[in-house]
Amino acid sequence: MKPLAQLTQSNLSGASLPFYFSDRKGSETGTLITDGHLLKFTLRDVPFSGSSFNLLSFPEIKKEKVIGLFDIDEFDTVLGVFSIEYPITIVEAGLETVTPIILQFDYTNDKENISYSFNYQSVNYKSERLFSFVENALIDLRQQLPNHCQINCCLSCKYSSYHPAGNNDFGDLACFKYAKNALSYVKDKCALLDVWENIYQENQLSQVQETFICSEFMHCSEEDWLYKCY
Repeated sequence: MKPLAQLTQSNLSGASLPFYFSDRKGSETGTLITDGHLLKFTLRDVPFSGSSFNLLSFPEIKKEKVIGLFDIDEFDTVLGVFSIEYPITIVEAGLETVTPIILQFDYTNDKENISYSFNYQSVNYKSERLFSFVENALIDLRQQLPNHCQINCCLSCKYSSYHPAGNNDFGDLACFKYAKNALSYVKDKCALLDVWENIYQENQLSQVQETFICSEFMHCSEEDWLYKCY
């Protein structure tokens, strides 16, 4: 896959990202549009959208066409391998470097399905195992990078957290930037659920991709109680 050219995290709203897809019926490259929440792309003349590659939707009138062009399961999940280049920011000694991480989602496997590849300072970092969640893949990458490096993305932001009941493999991270003050008082699951319910009712709850970042980003600290492992 070709590296991303002059793509920074500040212009990811509606960004076009290269991706690769393969299954038993063939392999091809494409362009994916993302706003940090939804993924949109066309594959084999079928438009897809969704918050993750295992939660894609397509026009119902194209269901018969999709069945003929793809292998799909009973939940309409496309059974194939998706690879996407997504820029993330590494901070070292106060200097920011934006470089793409290649995330691979293999939905031909019923178990762990996520792997990554990342190049930083001419060193290639690859996952040595498969993961069930992008969260764990990014944590693994952080542990492989030099100790003084910091990854700036939604996963490492103090205003994001997962739902205690569970989450999807990608793109199911909740953003609480509209409830910063309330979030500062959260110290356990019950308090988190209360804040979650309040901002949901106020229609201010948004789900974001772990690899995304916005202008409200602030790195989490040990004092922040968040329902995530980062």
